[in-house]
Amino acid sequence: MAVSTIGKAALVVLDLQVATASLPTTPHPLADVVDRSARLAGAFREAGLPVVWVTVVVGDAVSDLDAIAHDNSVQRIFPNLGEVGTTEEILVKV
Repeated sequence: MAVSTIGKAALVVLDLQVATASLPTTPHPLADVVDRSARLAGAFREAGLPVVWVTVVVGDAVSDLDAIAHDNSVQRIFPNLGEVGTTEEILVKV
């Protein structure tokens, strides 16, 4: 599902603390994850939209180190919770 509008959205960034950042990131390199998160946070703040930083203690669909489980979350679970888009698709809507 493509992103239709940002409207009253909030950016929720999960698991970007030091302990998680020291783990291998799959399928995206850590530098890309940090860069995309920073770009999105900056755009949301500039638009006056909230940015929420969340630390998750237990394993979950977002922080799973298995690429297949991660892809399953992105393709099947997240679209049922809301709209899913790439960094660039979201940035043009903010």
